[in-house]
Amino acid sequence: MNMRKIMAGVLVSLAAYLCSGCIDVYQHITRSPQGIEHNTLKITVSKLLLAMANGMSDTALDYDAWLEANSGSMDIQAYESLKARIEKVNDELDLGYVITMNLDYTDTQSKDILSKGMDFIPLYTPQYTEIHITALSDDEDTETNEMALAFLSTGKYRLSISKTCISTLKQVLMAAESEGFTEIACLDMGDAYLIEIPIRSFFTKDIWIRLYSV
Repeated sequence: MNMRKIMAGVLVSLAAYLCSGCIDVYQHITRSPQGIEHNTLKITVSKLLLAMANGMSDTALDYDAWLEANSGSMDIQAYESLKARIEKVNDELDLGYVITMNLDYTDTQSKDILSKGMDFIPLYTPQYTEIHITALSDDEDTETNEMALAFLSTGKYRLSISKTCISTLKQVLMAAESEGFTEIACLDMGDAYLIEIPIRSFFTKDIWIRLYSV
């Protein structure tokens, strides 16, 4: 998924507000005994933050309209081809989407789509497992980007990957566009591994995450 299409409409107006937990990206990947990979991605924005950004407006913020406006700009055709289920999140605290995919890497049609590479979907190779994430912003305005980076300073992308997918995780490397790979921390949670990456790491650059099991 191209995340810039989800967040681009609100990043500039929210950039002045420093609020922990403002944007949350959580992904969990597990695999059934039948070999089907269950990939769940939750992307949400704090309603408190949106309310603050809308504070100087005389018009009350319509959360349903905000969701509809952003849903229309999401690039989901590739995910629809994989029969992804997309659900809205609109509770007391958060606004956003949950995308759920059941991926069969042995299915001929799905395999062809997956082999081309898609954001947040693992690409398995004999050497490593790789996940690509497209940059949040392609705005060349340095001042705007600096404000947005400050705004995103506490936001994190959390990846939880089950040991049914990768039984032993030895090393995790991350590279940003035009930069070399560096090692990042990984936490063994017993039945899964947890990897946390600051959202600011992929605000203006694509990133690649490589998971090595040997």
